[in-house]
Amino acid sequence: MALVAVTRPGALQTRRLAGYLSTIRIVVSTPHAPLLDGVSGEVVPYSGALSTQVAGLMDGFNQVVFFLSVGAVVRLITPHLRAKYEVRACSPSTTPDGSSCRCCPGT
Repeated sequence: MALVAVTRPGALQTRRLAGYLSTIRIVVSTPHAPLLDGVSGEVVPYSGALSTQVAGLMDGFNQVVFFLSVGAVVRLITPHLRAKYEVRACSPSTTPDGSSCRCCPGT
């Protein structure tokens, strides 16, 4: 499971939820990463646009919890959806490290 926070309130909510989860990755904007010191799980600070992180999250996790407005989440994930319940096949250029993705092996 991945948790995503952009704002200070989001990071604090993420910290609270993380206490109930075992294996997680937390993607948080760099200025708010210190709020997550001591949290179990992998904390991944990012800078720049959150949209650059979404392809990797959609590929790498079955569950992603965004601490953002619904409208922002819809705009972020829509390019990565083919249908209501399907992730769009992506190319290596859409994964953060340039590797093939889980949804379309062999690309």
